[in-house]
Amino acid sequence: MTVCVTTIAGNGAIYGCSDRMLTLGVRESEPKSAKIYHAEDRPFSVMWAGSAPVHAELFDMFGLAIAKVEHEIGGIPSVRDVVKTYCECYEQMRALHAEAAILRPLQLTHLDLINNEEMIEEVRQDLMERVMAFELLPREVYDVEAIFAGIDSGGPHLWTFYNGQAMCRDIEGYARLV
Repeated sequence: MTVCVTTIAGNGAIYGCSDRMLTLGVRESEPKSAKIYHAEDRPFSVMWAGSAPVHAELFDMFGLAIAKVEHEIGGIPSVRDVVKTYCECYEQMRALHAEAAILRPLQLTHLDLINNEEMIEEVRQDLMERVMAFELLPREVYDVEAIFAGIDSGGPHLWTFYNGQAMCRDIEGYARLV
């Protein structure tokens, strides 16, 4: 079980902590690094829980995507835009894995579902439903969760992320993953 907590203090500072325990089935390990992604020279951090391999892949995609956003806007994005980018990366990763698991064995791509006019409509609908319902991992085994803590021109912000859905936690002033 992971424990991550963060809060916005009265002076606007953000404080957070996370355990280090990684669990795979009945095996547990405690690496030296905490489950906190510190964005280099950026005013936000991400604490995470759930599948370490999923988050590792997600953070690789996320780092590249944030750099692209920064280049496009010529500065550092708001915390809201950071969270939006993370959600988009999660959906892109889920779509890539769905394509690999469902469509590639049939020698198809997502474009084939859209552009192949010869495909029987019932087959297309069935494949589209399977792709849309695809989960990276069984939710009863691993959820993908994160807390975003950052400061932008609007002040300090906290967001939670759970299996693709993000929620602002500024009014509560704290967030937790348990």
